Amino acid sequence: MRNARSATVGAYLTVSDSVPHELHLASGFVDGGQSNVLRATDGGDGARLDVFDSNVFYALWVAPDANVTLRDSALGLFLKLDHDAVVDGLAGSSAPRTETLALSDRTIRLIDSSVYPVNAYFEPTAPGTLRLSNSFIGELTCSGPFGTTCAMTGAGIDGTGGFVTVAEAALLTMENAELNTYLVARDSARAHLRQVAHRANPSLPAPFRKPLSIQAVGRSLVVLENQNPFVSTLEDGGAVPQQVFDEAAVVNAAIYLDPNDAADTEYGAAVSRPIYGAATVTTDGGTHRLLRSTLFATQGTAHVQLATTGQSLPPLSQLGVLDTAKLDAGSWTLHLTVELESGVAADVTHPLRVSPP
Repeated sequence: MRNARSATVGAYLTVSDSVPHELHLASGFVDGGQSNVLRATDGGDGARLDVFDSNVFYALWVAPDANVTLRDSALGLFLKLDHDAVVDGLAGSSAPRTETLALSDRTIRLIDSSVYPVNAYFEPTAPGTLRLSNSFIGELTCSGPFGTTCAMTGAGIDGTGGFVTVAEAALLTMENAELNTYLVARDSARAHLRQVAHRANPSLPAPFRKPLSIQAVGRSLVVLENQNPFVSTLEDGGAVPQQVFDEAAVVNAAIYLDPNDAADTEYGAAVSRPIYGAATVTTDGGTHRLLRSTLFATQGTAHVQLATTGQSLPPLSQLGVLDTAKLDAGSWTLHLTVELESGVAADVTHPLRVSPP
């Protein structure tokens, strides 16, 4: 590799099995006459990569069950995942640190090293589950046969490594999460987003700042629960751009009540109040057409229907009327379900309490 001064050359390497020695992969400009070497620290055999007068960006693919130690390194880290795995507390950082990354199926140890971005690719050949929590990664792929699930809770994807893809027959769920890039669903995959925020980071270099958008193709289904018309804290306050092709669909289901506002959660014994929200299906095909939306309240086994319609209800529509005279005192759960001809797509809930008379 020589004379790549004006651009950065990517050197993507794969670790398929555990490496018994430390690796040294320091991205950056390598001056004339010097070389960058992946070497065994004990002086034994090691792979060698010579670089002269060039910018080089290293990225390391690490396969399941492969253990590796990185010392004095700066690189991107790409995680291959092909069976059940738990990832908790994982995040990329451009600052060098010494730690062992929180992965259930391999050990990646950093010694004065930085990994940025960190990407995850869950592509099993048999049904399996990736659980991703309290983590912040650059790109996520979730793809596999029916029964493949990627469950994100309290985690985020910032787009520094790319975007979010859910494909084949996989299911992606994001709850109390953060999405700062675009999401693509294809094939027969499904993506469910609930309480997902968007927080653009102006400090990121321009190539890493991705627009928030949703694209659904094939027979895929994207469900936004309590997300539409806004993704929380979307900077321009506008609706999330959506592109829908083929038989795919995007479902929006929302109840507009503030759980932090007592006036929105506790009602007197004889109160009649309109409930606003959204229940829409965006599709050009016939697979996921809207059948009905239903607003109802439950308390234990009690079920009180408030409204049902086969019509689309755009954002800020009146979903129905809450008449507390029909409800016993105590805690209730307000439900909005959106049913498609292909099955129930969304069930949005909101707690409420009815005061004694």
